[in-house]
Amino acid sequence: MKRLSNLKAWIGLAAAVALFLGVGAFLSGDKPKDYKPFLSESPSPTGIKALYTYLGREAPEVNRWQSSSEDLPKGTDQLLIMIEPFSIPTEEEVRGYEEFMDRGNTILLIKEDPDGLFGVESAYTDTFTTHVSDGDRSYQTGEATQTRILPGKDEVLLRDREGAIATRRDVGDGQLIISTNPQWFTNSAILKHDHVPVLLTLLRVADADDKKAILFDEYYHYGASGLRDVLVYPQWMLIILLQGVILTILWLWLKGKRFGAIETVREESVRFSDERIRALGTWYIRRKLYRESLGMQADYIRLSLQERWGIPSSREWSDIQDSLKRRVKMFPERKIIEITEGLPVVLQKNRLDQVEYLKWSQMMEQLRKEVEDL
Repeated sequence: MKRLSNLKAWIGLAAAVALFLGVGAFLSGDKPKDYKPFLSESPSPTGIKALYTYLGREAPEVNRWQSSSEDLPKGTDQLLIMIEPFSIPTEEEVRGYEEFMDRGNTILLIKEDPDGLFGVESAYTDTFTTHVSDGDRSYQTGEATQTRILPGKDEVLLRDREGAIATRRDVGDGQLIISTNPQWFTNSAILKHDHVPVLLTLLRVADADDKKAILFDEYYHYGASGLRDVLVYPQWMLIILLQGVILTILWLWLKGKRFGAIETVREESVRFSDERIRALGTWYIRRKLYRESLGMQADYIRLSLQERWGIPSSREWSDIQDSLKRRVKMFPERKIIEITEGLPVVLQKNRLDQVEYLKWSQMMEQLRKEVEDL
């Protein structure tokens, strides 16, 4: 009888949890949805739903693409639009895009800094401009970013007095069009200045009117691949799945299953414990290798910046100052300026004293936390 009573209590608890989750999901539907920037479904000022809707009315077929480049359609005469992807494609994914263009398709990549993508090189300027030209006509635009494309042998489509804004190249039977300043085409800015004529210039070069289909690449707008895979399922299915997991845990608990501590092999704990890290740190301090230690911290942060935001680790600290100001919102701007301008000078010194090392080490640790927590 007591066991039956416990079973009824667990069933009642599970029903209460399910009811709570259901009511919470129902009530959360009334809250405004928080959209990430540059999503084709986003009606927020930072979204590009206006552009997606416009092309949906003008083109025969417009769809969103949320899969890897390896699964792109095998046909020809298609246009893939990529606006400010949040991460850098892997080598396999880049080959998928290149094969897509080889078959006779077009990719229009609009990214603030396209350096490193598809072999593109870019440079930074010290001034902002508000006028671009296609050679025949001048357009007034919003403030352009400080990134300029180094065209090489590519055809220059748009430029200002500082350099190339948009370029084009042939890739197999297709073509690759690259442009900077994705903020010009967001919902809040696309109707301002001459942003629509600039966009039409890029679409005209891409032969958008003659394409069988236009695809908006959303594959890199949902963060990690695991999150992208989850977001394809409807909310009600995710709620049922979560409830199933909770009920399974409660059932195992009811059956008397216990999840105790895992016995770790002593050799493993000895070899890979924190003692090794502490010993290494103590060795650096005793040898007074402050400059080497600070250099390792700086290299680690540069790798984190490249993985999270696509900022190449090969760039100098002074060249990424503006990018850090835009992205690291919670970090004081004066600190960013102090780090980007002062750190290269400190790392050039032959030796550092302990006081200077502690000062810079604390600043780099604060920057690392800001980068990894964003």
